[in-house]
Amino acid sequence: MGGLRGPGKERAGIRIVKGLDLSKLTSVFPTEVEKPKSRVPLKWVSVTSRGEAPLRSENGINCEILFENKSKRPVKLFWISYGKGELKFYARLAPGAIRKQNSYSKNAWLVTDDDDQPLGYFVVKQDDSRAVIPASAP
Repeated sequence: MGGLRGPGKERAGIRIVKGLDLSKLTSVFPTEVEKPKSRVPLKWVSVTSRGEAPLRSENGINCEILFENKSKRPVKLFWISYGKGELKFYARLAPGAIRKQNSYSKNAWLVTDDDDQPLGYFVVKQDDSRAVIPASAP
């Protein structure tokens, strides 16, 4: 098999040019890989009406939630506010989508379909959490 025999040789539009010895370069990347955050799984509570969802969020400490939509349809995420328990729209998640969301422990999050019909909710724990909308969500 005829190959190229040294720098500067050309074949089929390819030209090899002698460059740097990459083994001599130092890495700018950290030597240790950053471990993913450990997250507490949140309990999915299925609902059939808004009346079954928590009435409101409570005060708590700052944390992060990773929402993951494992259902086969898009869903909407609503934070249930303090006080009157009003719904505040935060995001629409496509099937299979993931969203990182800042929140607070004791906050409640309602999940609805595209027609704003409640599917279920999560109440945030004290730590960074993972909230999975199940494939079996109604």
